[in-house]
Amino acid sequence: MEPIALDSRMLLQLAAVLASLSGAWMLVRTQVRNLIASREEMKKNIAEIYTMLDRIQAGEAVKTNQLKTISKILSPDNLERRNRELGILLSDISDLKHRVQSVEQMHNGNHPFTGRKQKDGEKEK
Repeated sequence: MEPIALDSRMLLQLAAVLASLSGAWMLVRTQVRNLIASREEMKKNIAEIYTMLDRIQAGEAVKTNQLKTISKILSPDNLERRNRELGILLSDISDLKHRVQSVEQMHNGNHPFTGRKQKDGEKEK
C-alpha cells in the first residue's frame, strides 16, 4: 500500500470536515445543555404539581370527612330520634306550664294573716 499523499486540496477538505465536526460538536453540546436545563425545569414543575395535588387531596379528605359527619347528623334515623326527643321535651314543658299555672291559682301570692307578729331579724314565712 502506498502512503496517502497530502496535497493542499486534501488538507483543505480535512480542515473543512474538522471545522464541520467541531461546529456540530458545539451544537450538540449546546442542545444537551438546553435539554438538561429543560429537564430540571420540568422536574421543578412536576414537583410543584405534586405539591398542589397533595394539597387538593388533603382538602378533599377534609371535605369528605365533613360531609360524612353532616350526613350522619342529618340521617333520617337521627332526625327521627331527635324529633321524638323534641316532642317529648315540648310535651313535658307544656305539662310543667299547666302545673305551674295550677300552683299559681292555688297560691296567688297573697299570704293570709296568721296572727303572729314578725320579730326583728326573723324572715317572713
